[in-house]
Amino acid sequence: MDGEALEEYCMLIIVSAGEAKTKAIEALRLAKVGQFEKAREVYEKSKEALQAAHRTHFDLLQKEVSGEIQIQQNTLSVHAQCHLVTAENTLEYSQEFMELYEKLFGEV
Repeated sequence: MDGEALEEYCMLIIVSAGEAKTKAIEALRLAKVGQFEKAREVYEKSKEALQAAHRTHFDLLQKEVSGEIQIQQNTLSVHAQCHLVTAENTLEYSQEFMELYEKLFGEV
């Protein structure tokens, strides 16, 4: 795999993970003001974006494990990993807080 292909994979992970994180925060803000149905809809979109990031990451890992490619870490690939992990954490915490807001507002 050439540098451009790796860069493309990394950028796809960064973009998808960034979208997931943004949508999760948007859902959390909706829940905070009591718009639970809309919050759940937006949260589902955040999960879809995170799944897209995971699919890209998994594809890259499969290529490396199969010996098809050999990846040398660079700043962009580390940055992509950071975005993926941060998005995962953001979704987990957003879901927890959304549930808490629903309990506090009495709509479960």
